[in-house]
This record gives sequence, structure tokens and C-alpha cells, in this order.
Amino acid sequence: MSYTLGLILSFVLLYKYLALFILVFLAAIILPLPSNAMVIVVGVFCNQGYMDFSLSLLVAISANVFGDTCGYFITWRFGKKVWQKLTHKRPAYFDLLEKYLHNYAIWTIILTRFSNAVGIIVNLFCGLTKYSFKKFILADITGNFLNMISMLILGYLVGEYWNKAASIVNWVGIGLGIILIIFAWYKIQSWKKKRSAA
Repeated sequence: MSYTLGLILSFVLLYKYLALFILVFLAAIILPLPSNAMVIVVGVFCNQGYMDFSLSLLVAISANVFGDTCGYFITWRFGKKVWQKLTHKRPAYFDLLEKYLHNYAIWTIILTRFSNAVGIIVNLFCGLTKYSFKKFILADITGNFLNMISMLILGYLVGEYWNKAASIVNWVGIGLGIILIIFAWYKIQSWKKKRSAA
């Protein structure tokens, strides 16, 4: 167990649901915290009777959705202004990014809830391109529910082997993120070629 994760778990043991909410929220906005590993351990705590499963699930989902929504609205409000100050013009691929989100955002949002770093990037891009908030929030709630309940159940079942389970989940999340990035790159490149040929 890493030193950072040890501190996180100590904080959760001391402050339970408040700590769970704060840490998951911060991880959802931008901090590189091992939130999936933490929620797996919370599942272990639920099995031991130290925390309540349903309440932990509700807190974890709420914190993640709130953090994702904050990331979305930060770039929705300030993203284009910051981008324009940095580049002074609209990037050429911006329309293609909007097209990708229009066609694949729902599944991309749901699947990236399992991959923290890529999920944060998707939240920011959705806000930056002003993707429909109604669609974003529905996909976000669905993805966070599936992710959080999976992590809690996994922790509940594996018990003392949570560290190995967290490592596997981490690699699966990285692999899923890489697959989604490659897929998005492929679609954008294919649209770019069609546009150039037209």
C-alpha cells in the first residue's frame, strides 16, 4: 500500500462518510487520488460492519457526480475564454471534437467513469464544447452508479485481498482509457480525411 493511500484510508477511518465525500469529490475534479482503490477498501469496511453499504454508495456517487459537474461547468463557463487567450483562434479540430461528442458522448462518459484520469478529461471537453448538460448528467449518474457499486461489491467480496483487486481495477481502467482515446482519435482522423477529400 502506498503512503498516500495509507493517509487516505486513515482519513476515511476517522471521518467516514465526510472523508469519503471530500476525497471522491477532489478526485473527480482533478486531483490524482486513487479513488477506485479507496472505494474498494470502503467496501471492505462495509463487510466488516464499520460503514454502511447503501450510505457509502450514495455518498460516493453524489461526490463523483458533484465533482464531474463542477469540472463540466468550469470549462463550460471559462474554457473557451482561456483557450482563446492561449491560442488566439479556434483550433481546427474543435468541430471534429464536437462531432465526436455528439455521436459518442453518452458511452464515452459512462465508460470513462471507470478510468479516473480520462474521465476528468472527458468532463472538461464536454463543458468546453457545451455538450448538452441533460445528456451529460444522465450518462454521468449512470456511469458513476455502475462504477461505485462495482468497486464497493468488489471490496465487500475480496476482503483482505483488496490490494490485488485494486491493482487489477487500475490496469483495467488504464486499458479502457487507452482504448477510448484510440477510438476517438481514429474517428476524428477518419472524419478529417473525409473533410479533406470533399
